[in-house]
Amino acid sequence: MANITYTGLQDIGPVVQFFLNNDEHLVNNPLFADIANVDILNHSLFRLMSQINTEKDFHDMLNYKNLLYKQLVHYSDSIESVAELKDDYHELVVHRIYIGTEIKILSWIYKEMYGAEPDLSNPENNSPQGFLRYLKMNCKPDVTAHFIGLALQQYVQTHYPEEAFYKDEALFGGSYNFLAEFVLETDEIDKVVKTVAEQQQELVWLRDQLIASEEKLQETPDDAETQNEQQKLIVNFMTERLEMEFLSQVVMRLF
Repeated sequence: MANITYTGLQDIGPVVQFFLNNDEHLVNNPLFADIANVDILNHSLFRLMSQINTEKDFHDMLNYKNLLYKQLVHYSDSIESVAELKDDYHELVVHRIYIGTEIKILSWIYKEMYGAEPDLSNPENNSPQGFLRYLKMNCKPDVTAHFIGLALQQYVQTHYPEEAFYKDEALFGGSYNFLAEFVLETDEIDKVVKTVAEQQQELVWLRDQLIASEEKLQETPDDAETQNEQQKLIVNFMTERLEMEFLSQVVMRLF
């Protein structure tokens, strides 16, 4: 890259063009054959660099971008062979190219400014927070909804592999619909935190009701009304528990 330098925001356009003309992965890339997409890349890089005041700012931004990129790669790779999600896959690949190109160019600018390669190892051990908001802002709603569905399946398989309750498609589908709609309609992390707190309170109440119903059945084991009520409480408890855990352990980490 000896034929180009970066001295300030005014150099972003020439730097981008130099990469598009010379980088082996970008030359003749069909995405950037459209000048509108090049303009999007230029605008994004200009916006990002205009927010950089210190080396730490740059370091943090690059590591966030890299976490986002890795999450996009992981998600798209996991659905590449799923025929029903081919549209999602193609949309995600476009974002992979954009983010990957940004990281490539920004890393070069970082080295120009500070004389060393950036450390993209995520030394602060951050989570890819913001990934769900990125999907919501930049992709079709189905892409986000399908991610929630796949993540929920993986969560159940990991944490409750033998739990028959969560193998019921109707019950699982109800939780998926709630969680997907909740994520798509939520704009701030505070709403997630508040909902988790409310669910935790509901779980305590359901637990107490289950204990009371069990005690009642021990006294009158043939009480059909109490038996039916207990079954409803069990369904509500198991459903609420899964949704609360998923929101607190997955959604909050990625929102």
